[in-house]
Amino acid sequence: MPPPGSDLVTFEGYGPIVTLGGEHWSYGHNGGSSIGGVIEFVFYPDSGYVTVFMSNHDMDSLRGIPGLARKLIITS
Repeated sequence: MPPPGSDLVTFEGYGPIVTLGGEHWSYGHNGGSSIGGVIEFVFYPDSGYVTVFMSNHDMDSLRGIPGLARKLIITS
């Protein structure tokens, strides 16, 4: 069960980050450097969708976009 007030549970081990949001699993990875250049890759096995976001700027340049994509994918 997610903690009270939380919609997502995130697991991390050796490899991709796995997230459980309600009944929907996703896994992927993100990273970058402090001087610019970031990427976020997430696979949604229930729906078959894959999202890839890349930017030549810091991680703040992606702020809100991956969360909006998750919301659109798991509610479709």
